[in-house]
Amino acid sequence: MAEKEYDVVVVGAGPAGSTAAYSAAKNGASVLVIDRRRELGVPVQCGEALAEDVLKELGIKPDKRWAVNRTNAVKIVSPGGIEVRISERAGGKVGYILNRKVFDKCLAMRAAKAGADVIVGTYVNRVILENGGAAAVVGSGIGGRV
Repeated sequence: MAEKEYDVVVVGAGPAGSTAAYSAAKNGASVLVIDRRRELGVPVQCGEALAEDVLKELGIKPDKRWAVNRTNAVKIVSPGGIEVRISERAGGKVGYILNRKVFDKCLAMRAAKAGADVIVGTYVNRVILENGGAAAVVGSGIGGRV
């Protein structure tokens, strides 16, 4: 890949990275997203549930491709056995059980549709710092050197 300048470089196309890339691209920045995985969403990480309020805040409508179940209650158990229950009836919020493999891909596609360039199968080997900030990234992968 030939050298190209970007306003924003995001390393990692998980939910946080793809959402940051989408926001930056939507607001006019030139954006590059680099992810080491050849296939986004694989292997599935953690966090396969998300509150409906989070989706609303991000401007994302639940999609049947990745919002596989709607939930109105959840029980969280700590490693020490402490339990916390949250339910819609008790004033809690609803949420969704996600297919993270599909969810991650959809978020990366959303960033790309907003104008971000997305490169997979590429590792960031070095970040070049100048004047107290990142000036460049050097990476390599299936597409060559970035």
